[in-house]
Amino acid sequence: TYRTFNDALSVNHAQLGLDVLQESGSLQAAGLNDQEQRIVKNAVLYHNRRQLPIDESEEWLIPAKIIRDADKIDIFSMLITKDTDNKIPLPLELENANAYSAKIVEDILQGKLVEYPDIKTGNDLMLFRLSWIYDIYFSYSFSYIVEQGYIDKLIATLPAREEIACVHQCLRQYAREHAISKKGF
Repeated sequence: TYRTFNDALSVNHAQLGLDVLQESGSLQAAGLNDQEQRIVKNAVLYHNRRQLPIDESEEWLIPAKIIRDADKIDIFSMLITKDTDNKIPLPLELENANAYSAKIVEDILQGKLVEYPDIKTGNDLMLFRLSWIYDIYFSYSFSYIVEQGYIDKLIATLPAREEIACVHQCLRQYAREHAISKKGF
């Protein structure tokens, strides 16, 4: 509808998802009781926030974390797919320059999520998305990201520079440290 994945230029997709759930009656049709419906609604509503509230009930925070991980993994796959119908395009409002922000690189190397207002180029946007590695919750999600090679494939879209190689190494190491150990299977 909006021809963008940028909620700031369209609508808050979490709120839209909640509105669709409520209008469709899907939760009631699925036989969920009031408490279960609240859990699903909160998880959907909060899945795209910069941070989840820390003082809320784990009852709905855990489903929100699952949705957040799945959403990020889905976006990673849509960024690298060869299928043009399912590929996320570079937003028209961002210049497709070979440049990227030193602040964004520094934030990632310090283990921080990149701030959306810092994004000025397409490369900044890719680095922003890569910083989501620091907002993954479950070891299984890290394992899947490592197995699919998402970090390597996303980094390959960026300029081959020393700073980007440092970001690559940092994110790959972080993901591997948080992935499920294969020895445990």
